[in-house]
Amino acid sequence: MKGYRLLCVIFILFHGLCSSSQEINGTSNKALMEKRAREKKILNIFSVVQFRNSPCQSTMTLVGFGVCCVFMISTCGATVTRNCSYIKNPGFPTAYTDTASCTFTIAKCDPSVCDFRLDFDQFTLNGPSGTLELNEGDCNTDSLTSTTTSGQVTPVICGGNAGQHIYLDAGDSATGTAALNFAFTDAGSRIWDIKVTQIPCSANYKRPDGCLQYHTGIDGRLTTFNFDGVVPQHLDAQQYNVCIRQEEGYCCITYTPCATPTPSFALDPAGENDLSKAMVDAMCMEDFIRIEEGRCVGSLNGRNIFCGGILSDANDAEANCPIQDCTQPFQVGVFTNAAIAVANGVTVANGNRGENQGFPPTKDKGGTMTCSIVLK
Repeated sequence: MKGYRLLCVIFILFHGLCSSSQEINGTSNKALMEKRAREKKILNIFSVVQFRNSPCQSTMTLVGFGVCCVFMISTCGATVTRNCSYIKNPGFPTAYTDTASCTFTIAKCDPSVCDFRLDFDQFTLNGPSGTLELNEGDCNTDSLTSTTTSGQVTPVICGGNAGQHIYLDAGDSATGTAALNFAFTDAGSRIWDIKVTQIPCSANYKRPDGCLQYHTGIDGRLTTFNFDGVVPQHLDAQQYNVCIRQEEGYCCITYTPCATPTPSFALDPAGENDLSKAMVDAMCMEDFIRIEEGRCVGSLNGRNIFCGGILSDANDAEANCPIQDCTQPFQVGVFTNAAIAVANGVTVANGNRGENQGFPPTKDKGGTMTCSIVLK
């Protein structure tokens, strides 16, 4: 193989450096070389240009010889039909202050598309404002509701969600669509910039079925919706799965509450509003996360449901521990119920993460959770 490479190089060099007085079809080698040199100058700038297969900025490139196109939609009622488009608020980057609702439709760019992925590059709406019964944690002034022709049910979100993402099921039909409806009932300054990626059914990076969010890589950070909001409380009526791809050579995953902010894990257990200790399984009747057979590293106590103000596999534990999960597929379920009062002015905590399979809706008090994740 080494000789073959050398032969190719020599052949190219020989072809370009040959100098002779021989004539080919009445034309001297020197004349041919001059002609080729002129052609090379004409074509050379394009022959050496290479583009990375990655997103680019919408500016002139290559000294004005190339343009990167970005598809931006900012008109309410518009339909997105191209892959890698951006849905922005009207007037972006100026905030949207109107109270009129704004709806966008996403249509498949090809019948082979199975999923729409929405990346919230910027996302600021009014968050939950209620701290009384029936509206705490509720998106009662601003909201984004996502619907699909496939019938997928997605949680209503609001508040600060820059950096978050969700997947919408495009369905089996070649004409499957999704609709994003921004609704507002009060004054406010809203900004959104959402990247829309259309994912083919055959893609090896397609999310597993049933996952609202899908993370890849050997480490990362998971947060509940509105964790970065002005009032960073979790939203009510959230029921979804966060999935993490098992990377090659890795068998287990650990979840650890983030060092900042404090608290980074706080999910009301069963009405006592006691967020000073850990609660697991049957003690978690309101807000919780579900990690199948999760346990503190080195522990034999396999648990499925976690809540309280401490992340641990033991009831009443007062110190966090890394929760390890060696059950594939790696998945964290998020469950927060319909809103309820924060009793007697108790401060609302921030966010959460967990799953809700087979658990009936009950009551919710508020809480929060972010986790770092590390594959082992």
